Amino acid sequence: MNHVRLILSATALVIAIVPVSSSAQDTDQASGQASARVVRNISAQPQAALAFGAIAVDRQNGGGVVVSARGGATNYTGSVRPTCGATAGCSSHPARFSVTGEPRHGYTIKLPANVFATGSRFGEALEVTSLEAISIGRPEAGGAGHLDDAGRDEFLVGGMLIVPPGATADFYSADLPVLLAYE
Repeated sequence: MNHVRLILSATALVIAIVPVSSSAQDTDQASGQASARVVRNISAQPQAALAFGAIAVDRQNGGGVVVSARGGATNYTGSVRPTCGATAGCSSHPARFSVTGEPRHGYTIKLPANVFATGSRFGEALEVTSLEAISIGRPEAGGAGHLDDAGRDEFLVGGMLIVPPGATADFYSADLPVLLAYE
């Protein structure tokens, strides 16, 4: 009989504990905060187009024209050669964009892997590859820039024009999409 009482007592103890903990009515309240900061839109305006200049190419061998965003001399490869010196309108230079946005903010510059320049008379396409952007305000950062205290910066875009053998004489142009985003 003693043995049975012990089991009943243990059972009664368990039953007494379970309802107490499952019916606890303790509550707590907390509050947090939500905030937002609205910044000026970031935008870019083209100031100068990426220009590969006036060039000529052999009928048997192609080549390329490299215009660096970092400046310096234009590099001609293969059989491609310039046909004018520094004459206005036919020299090569990187594209230039002005940027406006929230002062003292960093941003990234996204360019496509390539674009195709189409001839205005005959519609032949030449590929522009190796596109690169360099910010004036943060040149060491590659494809990133930093807006100054007035919310301004500029960046340059360079690339390589691939010219096939015997490319048709024409005026070639392409749209160059640029995507900017705050860091």
